[in-house]
Amino acid sequence: MKKDIDNNLISIFAENVKEYYYPTIEATSEHDDALKITGKSRSITVFCPMIIGGKEDCVDINNECFNISVYARYVVRNRVATIKGGSALITISGNIENHADRKWYNFIDFDINGWSDQSKNKAHTIFIHTNPKPDNKKTWVLLWQPCTIYYYRKGTTTTQQPKDVSVIRVPAFIKNIFFFLKTKGIL
Repeated sequence: MKKDIDNNLISIFAENVKEYYYPTIEATSEHDDALKITGKSRSITVFCPMIIGGKEDCVDINNECFNISVYARYVVRNRVATIKGGSALITISGNIENHADRKWYNFIDFDINGWSDQSKNKAHTIFIHTNPKPDNKKTWVLLWQPCTIYYYRKGTTTTQQPKDVSVIRVPAFIKNIFFFLKTKGIL
């Protein structure tokens, strides 16, 4: 049976110019995402000392959201963030830690411009302001379609990929096959 609706712990939908303060966002493995921001939300800032991710993401931003900033310590079961669907000027800032439940094959930290059933537009202007991981492992970015990613290291923001970040660029033909199969409901 096809799953149509995510089970998110906290959802922010179609909000404008708001700041949110949470003591902790602690999703369980029953939640898809700890925090979902969608519905063309604009100028949203979230402050949280710790976000413990669900079975998919700590943060999922989709459907043409603009100027979204999330500041937290991310305890990751699967991914830190998914950013897609025409969302732009997105900042994810804080430290990344692995949850005890995180499997070795769930190594992607950021999934950018993957399949979206809400908007076919590409996300762009993404700021990844995370510190190197405490275990000296790389931060991994899966990039389905090109976009500009800015990294923060040593007091500066740059588009130059830091040594502790690896980017997997999905070849266009694989992306096109995958998106076609998603459109047809095969995947």
